[in-house]
Amino acid sequence: MRYLNLIAFLLVLTIGVSCKKSEKTTPGIYKFTISLNGTTYSWTGKVGDAGGGSCVYSGNFGVGNVSMGQNIVPGSNQCTALISLNQAGLGSFVCNPSTATAAVPNYVSITLSNPTSFTGGEIWTTAGGSVTVNITEVNPDLMGIVKGNFSGTVKKFQTNTTATVSGSFEASNTTL
Repeated sequence: MRYLNLIAFLLVLTIGVSCKKSEKTTPGIYKFTISLNGTTYSWTGKVGDAGGGSCVYSGNFGVGNVSMGQNIVPGSNQCTALISLNQAGLGSFVCNPSTATAAVPNYVSITLSNPTSFTGGEIWTTAGGSVTVNITEVNPDLMGIVKGNFSGTVKKFQTNTTATVSGSFEASNTTL
């Protein structure tokens, strides 16, 4: 009977430990959030989801690139963003006019477009602002997670209008 109680106790303990909520990222699920002047654009999904968006990191040739994009929603703006960094891997990177003209530039570009109208899109860049990008975690495995965040100001390409921008991402690592 004592062994039966011990086995029952161990079984309950095992179930309790295995049901504990994990703080780890869900494998195969990628996401991003971009807030531009208070309007938030986001996407969560898997690579290859039909009609979905994407969030991809590439650290090939020693440079780091994060590419984010939403699926097209009729009647609303589609948001795409590109972060280009002069080195791959962990770190904090400043993107501003002086780093955008380097041989291997640091820059952020955000495009808003409405595919159901002919008004054109809005392009926001760090050509007139400054954004700090932090790469906080890199899983080097193909399709592993690369995590980061960013914040600062960007300038609208067509005008002198500036905007605050912030966001975060959990991107699929496509580094070969």
